[in-house]
Amino acid sequence: MQFQVSPLRLFAHRHDVTPAFHAASFALTILVAALLNLGWFALLIVLHMALDTVKYRDMHRLSWPKTACAVLRESLLDCTLLILAFDVEIYLRGASGIVALSALFRGERTLLEGLFIFLPKVAVLMRFTNVLSTLRSHLGVARLDHASPLSIVERVCLTSAAAGFLFFLLAPLSPELRGSFLAVVSNQLLPWRL
Repeated sequence: MQFQVSPLRLFAHRHDVTPAFHAASFALTILVAALLNLGWFALLIVLHMALDTVKYRDMHRLSWPKTACAVLRESLLDCTLLILAFDVEIYLRGASGIVALSALFRGERTLLEGLFIFLPKVAVLMRFTNVLSTLRSHLGVARLDHASPLSIVERVCLTSAAAGFLFFLLAPLSPELRGSFLAVVSNQLLPWRL
């Protein structure tokens, strides 16, 4: 008995080697990153961390502490990018009075938003879609070097995330940012607010 393969199933089998699929995927990623707020990307990171938790606990039988360490190390870059993008958003929105003074500052603000908010969204989304597109191999490959010393990139990410979290905690203490802090937090972290 021979089964006929549908065109959709055939595409699913060959999509990884199709350049048009990668171009469309990248364009869609750029569009989604421009439209969605940081709360959606926080959800993607949490979902990725949940997948990694299942991978290390169920498939590789690591203890909870080793699983937590491995999951945090795998998601460190994404978390750092999200924290820094969120800080830039808070401080740029809070400095809107200064930015409104001249067109030059408005141009710089747009450039900063593009570099420090939009690009981290694209990076997180690309990493997440890569995990989803290679889910079976991602779940099968364990990063078991969780006991090894932190690499330079991991140290930079950890230091940057800690500094970003400190800036987040200090933002409500600033008189210029106090009024806009809660508005920015609710606009950026609540996923249903696009």
